[in-house]
Amino acid sequence: MNKTYHYEISAGKYGAVCSDEFNTIAECVEACKKDCIELEIDYSRRYVKLFVADGDSIEECTENGEFAG
Repeated sequence: MNKTYHYEISAGKYGAVCSDEFNTIAECVEACKKDCIELEIDYSRRYVKLFVADGDSIEECTENGEFAG
């Protein structure tokens, strides 16, 4: 099954930011960290989240692409 990844940054002076989909978690994390720097957001804060989509479901995930929780 094909998995895709995306990130959401739900705080900051520009409001919520949602990314496009990435084929790998590494690409997703790299882009997320870049956006955090540009938005002056601490990447390690709880309002920065990574997600994996697998079929019809979307789950929060870690930097390794594993389900968070």
